[in-house]
Amino acid sequence: MANKNKSDRERLIDDQIEKGKEEVAQKNIELGKVIEELEERDGIVDKIVEFHPEPEKALSDGEQSLNFSEFEEMMKKLAI
Repeated sequence: MANKNKSDRERLIDDQIEKGKEEVAQKNIELGKVIEELEERDGIVDKIVEFHPEPEKALSDGEQSLNFSEFEEMMKKLAI
């Protein structure tokens, strides 16, 4: 069950860890720190999420991509 006191990013990372995607989760943690620094310093608010129907078959960036189901789940959690 999702912890409502956590940020959307923290819940997404928890979900990735639960699904055995620790390496992706770690990259997102590191990326999150960079994003927060840029937001504070420069007011940057845009973010990019990569997704692919079959990340394991992607020609590039598959290891950091969500599949369509994971992307849909993330979007629902973000209420977008």
